[in-house]
Amino acid sequence: MTNIGYLLSSLVHVAWNFTTNNNFAQISPILTRSAQPNPKHLKEIVEKYKTKKIINLRGSNPESKWYQDEQETCQKLGLELINIRLTATAMPSQKNILEIIDAARKIDSQTHIHCKGGAERTGLFAGIYLLLNDFKPKEALKQVSLRFGVLNPYQRRFFRAYKKSYPQSLESWVQQTYDPTLPR
Repeated sequence: MTNIGYLLSSLVHVAWNFTTNNNFAQISPILTRSAQPNPKHLKEIVEKYKTKKIINLRGSNPESKWYQDEQETCQKLGLELINIRLTATAMPSQKNILEIIDAARKIDSQTHIHCKGGAERTGLFAGIYLLLNDFKPKEALKQVSLRFGVLNPYQRRFFRAYKKSYPQSLESWVQQTYDPTLPR
C-alpha cells in the first residue's frame, strides 16, 4: 500500500471509530476512554463497565452546557467526577504530568477518562496509566496514535522523550529530567 493509501485508509478508520463509538476503548480491566460522552453514552458506559469515577481532562467548565450535563449525570448516577485541565496543543507541563500520575495511581475501581475528542489528552493519561502499571513506553505510545485520531505531535514527543530514559521511573524522570520547552 502506498503512503497516501495508508493515510487515507487510516483516516477512514479514525473517522469510522469516532463517529460509531465516540472513540471508545477499554485500556485495562478498570479503565476505559472516549471522547466527551453525552449523558446517554455516559449512562451506557456506567451500566456496561460498572464505572465509579469519571476523569474529565478538559477541566472544570461550569459555564459550559457539556460540563453542566456531565456534572448532573454524574450526580444522578452517583459517580465521582475528577477534573484535570490539560491542553492538547502543547507539550504537557511538569505540573500536569505529576497531576496525571497522582490521579492514575488512585485508580482503584472502574474509571472512565475523556477529553473533547478522546485523542491527545485522553491518550496522554491512558499512556501514563499504562507506564505506571508496568507497561513499556512502546505500549504507551499506542495510546497517542492515529488509531485514536491523534494528529499533533506533543503527546508522542513526551513518550518518546521518556523512552530514552526508560527504565527510570516515570515520576523521577518527570521531576529530574523532563523539560517541556526542549525540542524532542
